[in-house]
Amino acid sequence: YGNLRVAGGTTINCVVYVLGETSFGSGNNTINGSLISAGGASVDVTGSATINYDPAVGVEWESLTGLNTSTTSQPEIILWEEE
Repeated sequence: YGNLRVAGGTTINCVVYVLGETSFGSGNNTINGSLISAGGASVDVTGSATINYDPAVGVEWESLTGLNTSTTSQPEIILWEEE
């Protein structure tokens, strides 16, 4: 619902959807997949951002497991894992 700040050399492998603004801080930050940011995106002077768009992810997002495109309810985090 809000904003997303990515910093510290983070790598994200998926489709990222943000209703607010996305900002990239310090470190070499990477998104492998897609970034959809309704509020725009910015990069801090001390960091960098690389978005490796994967057209296969963009085409397939509507068929992702657990995604219901006909509901009006708000999205929620069901599972969170870090390595």
